[in-house]
Amino acid sequence: ELRSEKQKVEEDIRSRCFICGIESSQFDRQADGFEHHIKNDHNMWNYIFFIHYLQKKDPDEFTGQESYVHAMMRKGDLSFFPLNKAVCLEGKQEDDDQVKELTAIHSDTQKRVEQVEMHVTAFQSQFTKENQDMRDYLQGVTNKVVEATAKRHAILGGLYAAIQKEQQSTQEGPKMRPLTPIG
Repeated sequence: ELRSEKQKVEEDIRSRCFICGIESSQFDRQADGFEHHIKNDHNMWNYIFFIHYLQKKDPDEFTGQESYVHAMMRKGDLSFFPLNKAVCLEGKQEDDDQVKELTAIHSDTQKRVEQVEMHVTAFQSQFTKENQDMRDYLQGVTNKVVEATAKRHAILGGLYAAIQKEQQSTQEGPKMRPLTPIG
């Protein structure tokens, strides 16, 4: 377990700046590289020597910055360390943050578009089914109307024939048998 803990610490030292805590990959992508950063920008030995210098120096001889850092160290406040900040990344980190934000917005927009497409597809499917159901219903009603119309025409045709036959019989008058002579 101690080995794994030691390996984690060693990996952290190789992959993060001891002073600001920013990952090495950011310096490799956006600055002059991680090695340049830890040797020039945030050399941990420079910070250690500065702290040692403040402990040995007479407080009456401090400059304004030295007084500020010394007072913070006495309170245990380490906020004077540039945590998650590096001058060589200024502006570039903001650009990187903006890219991340835009990527997140794009991803969110893409998810919403996919949801809308899913709803549109479901609506189209439902609309198509309901449209077909309505067509089937209307075809059934049309067939019933045609059938009823045909029956009506047949009935009316029979009535018309009966009426014409009746009219012909009334125009001719009563039919009598011819008289036969008696004789």
